[in-house]
Amino acid sequence: MAEPATFNAYQSLRQALATVFSDRRWPIKIAIGGAFMLTIIGVVFPQGFLIEHLDNSRRGFRTPLPGWRQWSDKAVMGMLAAMFDFVYFLLPIIAAALGLFCAIIPLLFSDSAAAEWSTRLIVAVLGSIILLSFGLSFSPIAKIYFAKDGDIEHNVGPRMLSRIRNPLTRHLYYKARLASLPVYGPALLAGAGLFMLIQRSGSSVWLTLGVAWLTASLFFGAWLITGQIYLAAVEIAEDMELDARLAERRATLSNE
Repeated sequence: MAEPATFNAYQSLRQALATVFSDRRWPIKIAIGGAFMLTIIGVVFPQGFLIEHLDNSRRGFRTPLPGWRQWSDKAVMGMLAAMFDFVYFLLPIIAAALGLFCAIIPLLFSDSAAAEWSTRLIVAVLGSIILLSFGLSFSPIAKIYFAKDGDIEHNVGPRMLSRIRNPLTRHLYYKARLASLPVYGPALLAGAGLFMLIQRSGSSVWLTLGVAWLTASLFFGAWLITGQIYLAAVEIAEDMELDARLAERRATLSNE
């Protein structure tokens, strides 16, 4: 039997970058996705683009990136993919924010020290939830399996949780998340620049819009690269799970 493949974070990151940037039209395609993200509701199209790219990649066609066509398909797939972000990322934040607000609202209207303490607590708890949701990798893994089988039910709920918690493969997803962290650096820097522009009075509207477009485009590019990193991890995880099942089957047959 061949040796099982191992996940190398550096190689996966390098391969993901090469996959996305090997398309000669990648700046235009990513810029279009960033423009859609600026409209907020138009984020379904970049989400659909991501699902199409993951589907193509699983079929062996990692390059070039998909074209901006088949708008209805991208919209439908994007709406379904956005649901994973809502369930695994936004919903816990909203639930925690509501719970915290109801629990400590009396303190917010008391003396200044209690109000300051309450504000810090809210920020700390919400920040922890954001980091936890980001680190557990539910959303990118759910999107990969959704791109594979188009099944929503199995990618939301206990089955998805069991995938993440599988002792055999969970280390792969931790490594994939670590490998994806540098990808978000440029987007975060652009976002910080956008925040400073917004805070400054008299900033050019066109400059602010341009930086916002750049920030959204960088985040969209980070999505595409992160998807390729996690796809590599998922493919290795599936091979490991298959090998484990075969070994278990052989052990069962040998004991009969």
